[in-house]
Amino acid sequence: MDIDEDDDVTAKAYANIRAQLEQFTSPQLGKPVPVPQGRASPASPAAKFYQMDAMDWWSQEMKEGGESSTGNRAAAARIQDGGGGGMDVDDDSPLTPVKTPATRRTGRTSLLERAETPVMSNSSQKEKRGAKQPFSLDLSSSSRQLVVEGYGDNDDDDDVPMAPVQTPFKPGAGALTLQQRSSPFRSTLSGSPGVLTTSSYHVFKRHHDALYNFVKAKRSLNHRMDLEQQALALAAQGGSTAITTLSSSSLASQETRAEVDWLNSLASIGFSTEDFEEGNCWILLARLRRLGQSALIWDNDSVSASQHTAAQTVYLQQLASQIEKTPQELIQELTGGSKSTPSVPLALKRKYQLLLWMEECLDQVVVPAPKPVSSVFGKPNTATIPDLMPEVSKTLQNNPKQDKPLLDAALSLIMAGKIEDALELARSHGQAWRAASWSGGEPHGYDAVTDEETKSIRLETTGNPNRALWKRQMWKAGRHLMATSSSATATFSSNPNASPEEAAICSLLANDTSACLQNPCFQKSWFSSLYALWFGVWGRMEDELLHKHNDHRRTSSADSLPYPGTQFAKHETEQLLMTSGLVGMSEAQVVQQLQSSSSAQSWGFSKLQACMAAFMVGKSAILNYCQGETAALPADLSTETAVQNLRFLTHLLLYLDSLQVGITPITLHGITAIKNQLVFKYVQYMASRPDLWQLLTVYVNTMPEHRILEFFPTVLAKMHDEGERQHILDQIQELLPQLEIRLLRQVVRLSIRRPATLGQNTSEEDERECHSIGWLLQSHGHLGDALICANMLLRGFFLDHEDDKMEVAMLLVNYLPDTLVTDAGKSKPQGDTMPEEEYTRQVENAVAEHKAFEEYLEAYQTFNKWKDMLASASTTTGAPLPDLNMAHLNPTDKSVAEQHRVKQFVRNKRESCRVVVQAAEHAKNVLSRVLTYPGGWLALDDQPNSPEDVKRQRELETIRSRYLVLAVQWYHSICEETALWLTKSLDESASVGLTRKETLNLLRNEDMSPNYWYQHALDLAVLVADDSHSIHEAFKPQDLQELLSKLAETAISKLMNA
Repeated sequence: MDIDEDDDVTAKAYANIRAQLEQFTSPQLGKPVPVPQGRASPASPAAKFYQMDAMDWWSQEMKEGGESSTGNRAAAARIQDGGGGGMDVDDDSPLTPVKTPATRRTGRTSLLERAETPVMSNSSQKEKRGAKQPFSLDLSSSSRQLVVEGYGDNDDDDDVPMAPVQTPFKPGAGALTLQQRSSPFRSTLSGSPGVLTTSSYHVFKRHHDALYNFVKAKRSLNHRMDLEQQALALAAQGGSTAITTLSSSSLASQETRAEVDWLNSLASIGFSTEDFEEGNCWILLARLRRLGQSALIWDNDSVSASQHTAAQTVYLQQLASQIEKTPQELIQELTGGSKSTPSVPLALKRKYQLLLWMEECLDQVVVPAPKPVSSVFGKPNTATIPDLMPEVSKTLQNNPKQDKPLLDAALSLIMAGKIEDALELARSHGQAWRAASWSGGEPHGYDAVTDEETKSIRLETTGNPNRALWKRQMWKAGRHLMATSSSATATFSSNPNASPEEAAICSLLANDTSACLQNPCFQKSWFSSLYALWFGVWGRMEDELLHKHNDHRRTSSADSLPYPGTQFAKHETEQLLMTSGLVGMSEAQVVQQLQSSSSAQSWGFSKLQACMAAFMVGKSAILNYCQGETAALPADLSTETAVQNLRFLTHLLLYLDSLQVGITPITLHGITAIKNQLVFKYVQYMASRPDLWQLLTVYVNTMPEHRILEFFPTVLAKMHDEGERQHILDQIQELLPQLEIRLLRQVVRLSIRRPATLGQNTSEEDERECHSIGWLLQSHGHLGDALICANMLLRGFFLDHEDDKMEVAMLLVNYLPDTLVTDAGKSKPQGDTMPEEEYTRQVENAVAEHKAFEEYLEAYQTFNKWKDMLASASTTTGAPLPDLNMAHLNPTDKSVAEQHRVKQFVRNKRESCRVVVQAAEHAKNVLSRVLTYPGGWLALDDQPNSPEDVKRQRELETIRSRYLVLAVQWYHSICEETALWLTKSLDESASVGLTRKETLNLLRNEDMSPNYWYQHALDLAVLVADDSHSIHEAFKPQDLQELLSKLAETAISKLMNA
């Protein structure tokens, strides 16, 4: 159905329909139904349901119920635009002018709402018929924002339109969106499940993701800035003007967007953990940063303060002198700025942003609106049945407590900047007279309205021309409500008819800060008192502006008709006199007054409140806060509170330190040192929790280089899971590419066991040490270092005197890639500070060393196989010879039979000896390659250039002195034991009537002779004495003596065998 909401006749018709619905009965009426999404609900679970009345049912059926949550949507949009949500805002879109926070109005109300509004309640704000012109003023709470809220730095106080920007990265998972912005506050207040604890992994992960996105964005911007500088330099060399793809203003705008996105993400995390103060703190930083770096790091020294005051005074005087403009337009320009007027000074912009921030924070704790109470007539007490009759008024006067829920909700809405929502709340409860009494603070002005019939434009009056008179009356009303006792506490506790909420509303709207600070409604928290005082400071400035404007008007219209609202000079002067204590009050003075107030002790002053106060005051307070809180951090982080404080301070200092490097850097003396201290403490805590190891790299990236190289490898060395290693390695390659090879070198060296632990490692620990080389096997440029570290581990296995680690050493060699030796050193690692010649020398030495180890391990494996084979080999032929009965044979047949028997024996003997001799020959040859290694096994001719080289040479000398002697012993053992085995095997020749010599002649293999092997054993003396192999240098005197004794015994055995 097409409804013309601008038709008042239709509105009256719907009022009649509404009256008929009073008599309607539905199955749902009277039953508890869930509170619709977006409607504030009390904290108690039972209050999540309410009794649906006829109008609720009808709105639901007509799908108009959602229009009642306009205030909530407006709040979400305002949070979105003001620092609490995702940044999907078109910077080029025209921003709606705004009015003073005390007099904001929503847009045109819906038809049903207008039908329910009493005639008397909107007589002073009657709805205009027709469409408004584009230049008209929209005072909805959702549009209340400054022109400078577009991204970019406005430190020069000029209103420069910002170009649309593209953020260099996608918003993190923790970024707020328009729909998400207001819902966390309500859900957490109502005790919904699933709230994260501050020490849970997911909270750390969300902080990590937010910082990671910010780091990527900053790096992208720095890269673009470098490209722009290079383009400018090239253009200057060529004598031409550079044409760059990005201007400095665009880069600055993108930098602002990246920072604000990060701050909003941190705020979202704070709200998700029910830490509203932390979320509010990050929102404050986001608002100020969007205004400009100068607004965030506010210079609060005496010289800067004087300059700000002078600029503010000049601006207000110029603005007040424009008598052709209405008070409404003046307030609009004060809060939003205009191209036709001088630029709003940054000091005023900052003050207004602080006020909007306070209202945004207080919007999180808006008291849920109560359900309308039944009137004396038994029908819903709604706006269409005004509660103005004497009986009802008398009832309300006799039961002031009945109004408390309404006044609580209204006060919280007013403090949240939702004055129109508060007025609608009062009207919906039949309190139209209250709504009328609270709505007089809107400055007088005119709205341009188009008549749909004539298409002409006419001006209709809006606002209150008697604003000065109204304000004095509200002042007196607030004081009157507190006049029954000497103190506010006694008043509201001893007088049952006293209403602290009513007094608070009157005093707040009248800028009576003295009465506000004595009212229990504002004394309950530091933030409430802060808002009351700051609201009064801003209201005083508006009053002074309008008073000077009226003075100019009164002077100019002395001989003509007066301007509307200029007849209250006395009331204006009286109001200014009563608020003279607020003149020029700075942020520092406001904070100091609150800290020295009588209620300060009952509030306490939390660390986060101190942070918010410091950023309100300025640069010196920020530095003092950071130094003091860092010094106060406990050494013990066993409590969630301590961890939460450390995490907050760490991210705060990371952000402040990032401001010192950027498009427009800001110098903050001492911040970097504090940041380094906090980050190190934070990563130490994360390192103590293995579940947080994968989040470390981003934070380690912000530490000084020397601290990274000292600390990070100690954590990486504890990581044994391949998937976890690969994840960390990917992060290092992205964030720390210049330190990657140096980090991995230290990680592997820490993972490799040290001499102090030799003999204590289990097989599992040995395997972990072998797999630690995997850190260096992921990149082709790291293979040289992988080979060097593999050799270090091999040396450790060879030096283990407690356990035989040769099998583990072979496992390591098998774990390494087959092409490691050939590919090592072909490409130098990225970011390596080692000279290329030195790196090449180390890799070449590592290749030679590794080949020598491989030769020895092959000899070890071959020797063990020979030994196992010899132990299982029998000295007998194994195959039995035929038992011949030759008694009945003639001599010829007997000779043939014996020859056949001998041939069978020789054949069997040759086969059994062949197996043993071949195994011995192979083992001897492999060991011979070790003993005759070119230049000597592990005898590397290299001059040490570092302590590591010196240690390596000492280890190689130790290995040579042990394993070369052992290789000689193995060689001698192979020759000696093979000769003994052959001797025993040849002794079987007598069974067929042969001597050993005859059998050897029949075997026709020299290597099956025992003397052959005895001779090879004796040849060891010549091999050891050969200087070309440097074997004797590895022998100690006692080892040489033992070798000579064995050779002497071998010589004797050879003689005896002959």
